[in-house]
Amino acid sequence: MTHTPRHDEQQDPSRRPMTLSARLGFLRALSAWIITAERGTASIWRIIVWIMAFAGLWMLQIPQIFGMAGSVIALIIFVVGLIYIPWRYSPRFQMPRASDIDRRLEIDSDLSHRPLSQSHDRLANPQKDDTRRLWDVARGQQQKLLARLRVPRPRPVLAPADPMALRILVALVVICGLAIAGPSWHARVHDGLVPFSWPKAVAKADTITVWITPPAYTGVPEMVFSEKTKFDPAKPIAVPMGSDIKVRVRSNWHNLGGDIAAPVLAADGQSFAMDNLGDGNYGLVRPFPQANHFRIRQLVFNRMEWMATIIPDTPPTITIAGESDIGPHADVKIPVKLHDDYGVETLDMTVTLAADAESVPLGADYTATQTIMSPPGQDYETAPSFDLAWHPWAGLPVQITMTATDHRGQTASLSEPVTITLPERTFRHPLARQLVTMRKRLIRTPDEAASNVAYDLETIVMSPSTYQGDPVIFLALRSAAVRLLTYPGNRDEMAAVVALLWDVALRVEDGNMTMAYRGLKDAQQALQNALRDPTTTPEQLAQLVEELRQAMAEYMQEMVREMQKNMDQSGAEQLMTAEALEQAMNTMDLSAYIDQMMARAMSGDRNAAQQMLNDLQKMMESMDPSADMQLPEDVKKMMESLGGLQDIIEQQEKLLAATKEAKTDEAETAAEKSTQDSIRNDMGELMIKMDEALGQIPEKIGEAEQFMRKSADELATNNPGGSIPHQEDALDRLRNQQKQMSEKLQQRLQQMTMLSFGGGGMRTDPLGRPIEDGDGGQNPWSKSKVEVPDEAERRRIYDIMQELRKKSGELTRPDYELDYFHRLMRQF
Repeated sequence: MTHTPRHDEQQDPSRRPMTLSARLGFLRALSAWIITAERGTASIWRIIVWIMAFAGLWMLQIPQIFGMAGSVIALIIFVVGLIYIPWRYSPRFQMPRASDIDRRLEIDSDLSHRPLSQSHDRLANPQKDDTRRLWDVARGQQQKLLARLRVPRPRPVLAPADPMALRILVALVVICGLAIAGPSWHARVHDGLVPFSWPKAVAKADTITVWITPPAYTGVPEMVFSEKTKFDPAKPIAVPMGSDIKVRVRSNWHNLGGDIAAPVLAADGQSFAMDNLGDGNYGLVRPFPQANHFRIRQLVFNRMEWMATIIPDTPPTITIAGESDIGPHADVKIPVKLHDDYGVETLDMTVTLAADAESVPLGADYTATQTIMSPPGQDYETAPSFDLAWHPWAGLPVQITMTATDHRGQTASLSEPVTITLPERTFRHPLARQLVTMRKRLIRTPDEAASNVAYDLETIVMSPSTYQGDPVIFLALRSAAVRLLTYPGNRDEMAAVVALLWDVALRVEDGNMTMAYRGLKDAQQALQNALRDPTTTPEQLAQLVEELRQAMAEYMQEMVREMQKNMDQSGAEQLMTAEALEQAMNTMDLSAYIDQMMARAMSGDRNAAQQMLNDLQKMMESMDPSADMQLPEDVKKMMESLGGLQDIIEQQEKLLAATKEAKTDEAETAAEKSTQDSIRNDMGELMIKMDEALGQIPEKIGEAEQFMRKSADELATNNPGGSIPHQEDALDRLRNQQKQMSEKLQQRLQQMTMLSFGGGGMRTDPLGRPIEDGDGGQNPWSKSKVEVPDEAERRRIYDIMQELRKKSGELTRPDYELDYFHRLMRQF
């Protein structure tokens, strides 16, 4: 039966059934390709897996964890593998031969008797019919077997060579690396291949920075570490108690998602997770843990490890250092010895009524606080002054407890309280003494004395001459009397009246000076409290400093008035004018000093501002005009010399006027000559006093004496016209000398009262040594080379510090730049 081709087969030859020869050729070509692929895979899979493994490690930045050394070692291992693996395994590769291809087809098609191999055989004796028939039968069977050929299947060549399936692990590493690295995978692989360009890629690398910030009062600088820091386990880091730790980790593992790769600070048995700050940055800010062994872990890796030792902050100690003393203003001074490892910050004094008091008067326990700022780690003796004369218990036995507080808030008190009789202030003005007496009666026997005190106050109110008609005193006394009569037996009202009577007595005794001084001390105390409070805002500090400035201005104005009044009463008003006195007070320098103090506080250096405020308070206490200040001997002699010089000038001026009249009248001048001799004798005595006071006779005084002698000679010959020029020259010398001595007296008063903070007086370096100011004055340290930065230089340093702080907080900067900024901050 013959096969008749279909119509479509006749039209499309490509759809005709493939002949056995063509099908055999196709199968042989496909088998050859499969065998080649299998042999090639078996030869190169190791090098491919090797490259993939290191690419995954570089994308995960595992070698970079160990720094530059880890990156270089990884690269060396990679290059050695690239050379060894091809040398070891590439020679095994061979292209498949025809016999290998046919045998693969036979085996995969399950053909027995190797028909493809037999297809190449040739009949050795084709002339024999029997042999020919057998050959044809065999060829027919062979064709039937070849028709059963199948497409060969690829064989697994990696499983026998990699029984541990490490290739799967490598594939997972590569997948994780791609997921974590993201678009920067090629840059990470490049960094691994070229580790010596590491500084250029450090911004993309993982970094760790640790800041340990001790409390400011310790004086210990901030410590900064990174993953490159080499720690000695035998030398732990000394960390003061109360320090803070700040950690910043830049990691590219954040692409894992969530907080899976979030770093953790491990401190002994404690763990503190870091916050995700975004863009691969993690951070932690907290008090330094009470631990010794610290690690920063990420996943299963220890990224950083160090040892630390906590330095304890011991409580302060306080002991009595001597007998208590009463100051000129009835202020109490109790000398104590203080000690603290970082210095005592404040000293509290608490007053309680002694148990042996005869009665229970008006008043309550009182606590006052003073800032001390004692040196760290040293014994410090001080005798702080507490003004308690106003307290209702003045004149009664009390117990005083002193408590020292360090910067950490730890306290220590005296083992036993100090028992003293609270001092009373002595008043000189009759009305002030009368008011204080009534106040004491009201305190000791409030119920019995209230109505009598009210009546006495009404009596005083009806006599305005006793208080010079001062409306403030009138209203205060009238208010006190009415309150006592309106609220009998009310202890709160009585206590308010007691305080009011004290203020009135001070106004009568000292005028507005005492109230201005109290306002200044209140402003100082408010600023001190604000500087100790870390929650105080810069705006609040600025407001309190401005209030202090206003209180200082009011106090200085009252002081100028009071000192001018005292000089007027002593007859020394001509020795220093009001303008010269105001110049000596040097309020502009005080204002500049307050500006510097505010600048320190606003820049964050509150300890320096606190110390400046303490110095200001001590200076103002030394200037208290209510004290009976004794002038030094040299000042007394200088003032006496000035007074004598003024008398001589006045006498010489009168003689000059008389001589001019005698010239016009053409009278004899014997009397003027006698007067001139008398003035010259007085001048001689003054010269002796000046020699004692100043150690030398001023040159101009000697010249004036010579002119007086010539004037007397002219007057002796009845020649007033010739005497007048000599008298004028003598007056000129005397007035010049008076001006010089007045300037020296002014400078001496400035130094004595410590009122100068700048241009008006002697400048000092940070050690308190005088610095040459260019006026040619005698100065034992005039050749000092100490350079003290001025305000402009301090401002420049402040601006630099602010810029460095800003740049050091930019986490996107390379680590080597951040290290450089931190070194600069330590320098400044």
